Amino acid sequence: MMVLEVNNTFDERRMYLLKAPNNENQGASNDKDTPTEFDKVPKFTNAWSKDFHVSPFNSRMGSYSLAAVDPFRQDQKHYPYVDNNIILRSSEKHAKLVARIFSEGPPRDPSTLSTSEVVSFVASWWWVGFVTFPRILKEAYKLFFWGKLQIFFRPEVVPTSIGRHSTQIERHLECFFRKYLGHIIDKTDEAVRISYTPAPGLGETEELLSSAAQNGKVTDSLEIKVTSPAFYSRFAHYNYTSEALDRECLFTDEKNRTVWISNPQTLKLLPLHHKGELNLPSGPSNFADRIGWKLLRTLRCSAAAPSYTNNDHHDAAFVRNDIRPKTFSVCDEYVMQHCPDAWLYRRCLFKLFLAQRYGLGFTEVIDLLDLVVRILLIVGALLMVPRDLRILSRADANDSIAGGSTTFTALALNAVHVWSSVKVTF
Repeated sequence: MMVLEVNNTFDERRMYLLKAPNNENQGASNDKDTPTEFDKVPKFTNAWSKDFHVSPFNSRMGSYSLAAVDPFRQDQKHYPYVDNNIILRSSEKHAKLVARIFSEGPPRDPSTLSTSEVVSFVASWWWVGFVTFPRILKEAYKLFFWGKLQIFFRPEVVPTSIGRHSTQIERHLECFFRKYLGHIIDKTDEAVRISYTPAPGLGETEELLSSAAQNGKVTDSLEIKVTSPAFYSRFAHYNYTSEALDRECLFTDEKNRTVWISNPQTLKLLPLHHKGELNLPSGPSNFADRIGWKLLRTLRCSAAAPSYTNNDHHDAAFVRNDIRPKTFSVCDEYVMQHCPDAWLYRRCLFKLFLAQRYGLGFTEVIDLLDLVVRILLIVGALLMVPRDLRILSRADANDSIAGGSTTFTALALNAVHVWSSVKVTF
């Protein structure tokens, strides 16, 4: 038995549990007339289907085959060594890539190494991790521009794989989504049980029971398993929960699914619709909240198009324009009415919507623009405010400075703080 872990540059992983065939001890088959000493060593061999996206130059279809020397079942005349050979085959069974990892010398026991030997070892290998990604980019450039290979967009991981790590925004939105699910299950009159599994690294599976289910009635079960943290940021773009689940799971290509749902007919038992007209927070103390929610409703936009679309719908006859009025989403309504930290929810959505509209979907672009604005405000204050006003704090009480100039100076010198206060307010 062997555990094989495959990683890609998108921070995703796939664990394969490989079981040895019955004829493992017989070694790998050899077509040579005279087998070599290596061929006589017992090997672990296996072949399995590929279901994990590793390279943009290969699809998720195909298979792997592995032949690995067992380092613990070798002749006592030789030191234990590693020699693994893996072959990637296309769906037509053609070999596309052969990779091999093997030992170049006898193994070293770290507990027996001296300090100088440890330093020498680290000094000879420290640079490998730093140049790995540049080397990947270099080889990808050669394959795309010189080799003219076809590009396969990254599909979402299947439930058996482990998705990428979540961003800070996705972690915040997961907390609100979990609370929203609890609110839905509390409001239903049906006997429903929801098993919610968040994206990897965001908590354990949680069982949610409606009041009717807690009383022992026959229960309809619904399992929601988020396979990618991108689900939370995409969910925020939809006005309707049912639409979000349809587009992210039920009625989309399998390669686009960010969430997996069992027994989807149970969804009709849950109150996923709008309650009606929503009243924004009232009163002078809630003025900033009202402005923030109205701005959020205006900025809301569609989620980014999935990587794999239905080619049949590219025809002009299938083009549809969304004429529905811009409203708050059902999740917006819940957060507005029940969450004291609604400001955090709005801040996350502001950044997502601005990134989708003006930053090609990357929130890092919005962070960069924010940094540029702050730098410009600081530089502008240094250039616009005269030097004698910049040292206003050291001015003598008898100095005659106009009140308007004083106000302008204070605002100019604190423009970056005003900018930060505006962001926090809404």
